[in-house]
Amino acid sequence: MGFFIDKKLEIVDEGVRRYANLVTPDDGRAGASINQTENFSPSDSGTLVYFQADGLISEILGKITAAGGEIIIPKTDISPTENMGYYATFKDTEGNILGIFATS
Repeated sequence: MGFFIDKKLEIVDEGVRRYANLVTPDDGRAGASINQTENFSPSDSGTLVYFQADGLISEILGKITAAGGEIIIPKTDISPTENMGYYATFKDTEGNILGIFATS
């Protein structure tokens, strides 16, 4: 997923769990990480997580397909009359459905 966030991810392998920190704020705010454990299975029917991608949706969708992911919903205007932004959803190479959102 490093291609998505333009950051080289350091994967930590603890034996029973592998993870990479996506966001690690220095100011005490909550961070985010992606985790893999042997009792978790990829799913296309669980919680749908959206990542902020202002101005980059088309670029990111291109990277997703180049990496083997599948676009489920292409870049879509949320509300053409209200200028609310755009979203798209995709399936990653493990089978999870994720979303991206942008105000522009």
